[in-house]
Amino acid sequence: MGALATFAWNYPFLLPLVAIPIGLIVIFGLNNPEPKSSKSLRQYLGSAWGYLKNIKVASAFIAGVMLFIIVYGPYQTYLSLYLADSFEASSFIIGVVLSTMAVTSALVSSQLGKIVKVISVPDLVKLGFVLQAVSLALLPFLPRVELILISTFLVGLSMGVLLPGLMTYIAGVAPLEYRAAVMSINSTMIRLGQTLGPLIFGLVYIHASFDGVFLYGAGLVLLMAVVGFVGAKMIR
Repeated sequence: MGALATFAWNYPFLLPLVAIPIGLIVIFGLNNPEPKSSKSLRQYLGSAWGYLKNIKVASAFIAGVMLFIIVYGPYQTYLSLYLADSFEASSFIIGVVLSTMAVTSALVSSQLGKIVKVISVPDLVKLGFVLQAVSLALLPFLPRVELILISTFLVGLSMGVLLPGLMTYIAGVAPLEYRAAVMSINSTMIRLGQTLGPLIFGLVYIHASFDGVFLYGAGLVLLMAVVGFVGAKMIR
């Protein structure tokens, strides 16, 4: 996106058009067996609610909200501003730095099947939050743009295990006939996190500038990792 923005500010907004052919491939090429159910909508929602009340599912939803608060707060919003303000980085350089998160995340996600044979999904989620905390805590102390790549590489690793790990866990909790309801709630939680992230850390930025955004973010993520670890011990 940074490269596109160097040509015109509105070019990055054309990227979603790439989703059209992908969507057509999914519609006509994906074999997706639909569950059969004779229940009314009220009965369906009532049955699905039973799975949503599960403390493990609720914890996964909360973890998802926190993940996207961090991603869309310190990273997507304030890291780009920090690079421009502190290092006078161009749009292209900012785009390159931020893209390392997505590239690393994609590479790690593609190997998740092998990784879960060694480390369980719950442990991967906790590890992902720890990596995010380390990544955020490093940012105020990295004096050059090139060194920021260390932080974005770490957050890419964390996203590569956190996102598919949480999605796999949530999707696997409910049976096929209720999976749509569970995943739709999860999507709502993700959007909530995306909305709250810039707002929450905007307040932090007002009082503590960029360093505060990154360090408070690291503390919040570390707290989530500790709560997740203790909570997992308590509900086993």
